[in-house]
Amino acid sequence: MAEREREYAAGLTEAQARAQSQSGRVVKLNSNENPLGCSPAARIAMAHATMQAHRYPPAVAQELNVALAQRLGVAEECVVTTAGSVQLIELLLGLTCAGGRGEALSFAPCFPAFAHRAKIMGVEHRQVPLGSDFGMDLGALGQAVDERTRLVYVANPDNPTGRIVSRAELLDFARSLPKDTLLLVDEAYLDFADDPQAVSVLGVLDQVPHLGIIRTFSKAYGLAGARVGYGVLPVAIARELRTMQLPFAVSGPSIAGALAALTDEDFRRQSAELAREGRKYLQQELTRLGCEIVEGQGPFVMFRPQREAGKVFESLLKQGVAVRPLDYAGLPEWLRVSTGTQEDNEEFVKALGVALRE
Repeated sequence: MAEREREYAAGLTEAQARAQSQSGRVVKLNSNENPLGCSPAARIAMAHATMQAHRYPPAVAQELNVALAQRLGVAEECVVTTAGSVQLIELLLGLTCAGGRGEALSFAPCFPAFAHRAKIMGVEHRQVPLGSDFGMDLGALGQAVDERTRLVYVANPDNPTGRIVSRAELLDFARSLPKDTLLLVDEAYLDFADDPQAVSVLGVLDQVPHLGIIRTFSKAYGLAGARVGYGVLPVAIARELRTMQLPFAVSGPSIAGALAALTDEDFRRQSAELAREGRKYLQQELTRLGCEIVEGQGPFVMFRPQREAGKVFESLLKQGVAVRPLDYAGLPEWLRVSTGTQEDNEEFVKALGVALRE
């Protein structure tokens, strides 16, 4: 495999975007980051924790596991905390599929890190195309399950489309799967859905023994740089993952930041509401500008401009606005823009108007 093919296709960093910008300011709307930053409580806690940077963190982030279990109303033994949810995906792929034990199944496109880790680990990964409207057809996904399928991955809301399926649909789907096939629901963007409670399967995990979720502190909590993710999983799987994961995986400052973030619900709610308002505004403005949009429920909008997407991307970047091309997902005609502050969103709309007229 060529070296470039092995690399994860991440969005441009702020420094990379600035190097290509002809504007003095960079509006970074390409990685679904929290435009409010992180909770002030988390920032203070992490700064204080750096005073102990010469000490190893706990081998397992037990205090955070306990706090999450209490917050979510689940058994502590079901919670696994890792250095970002991608690390948890890798552990689950290793446990269920690696070494020829089985295969993974997802929609196409899906969260690129899932496909990337499967590829790097040599896991057979089959994908079922999304519907013509980018909807998630669980029936079609179920028909693709065979005797070797050990892990089925569904992001809800989906990335990059933002589409959702209801909790009831996911519960029925989980019940239809073989008992040795884990349904893993990625709820990274749950907080931004119009009705998170109608989407999340957290409250029904005890009804299906082969159903689990993963979440992250990167989005609504604004801790993308701290790298903290977690899963709520069947007890036997959680136990196995704890034996597999690297000791000291989550840093001391990251643990401190996550614990503090859990106490600041006002910040999480404010972040989610800002994203919902921004999404509505962007959907309206993109439609006004003649772009085709996917009406999703993430902190972003996927859209197809009337002009060639690559040229629109380049024009936006020159104007200091970074969005995400979706050629990596097999969608070269589409772009994805993250929600920002209202000022950010307006800057994007203004720049897009210029890009579409060039």
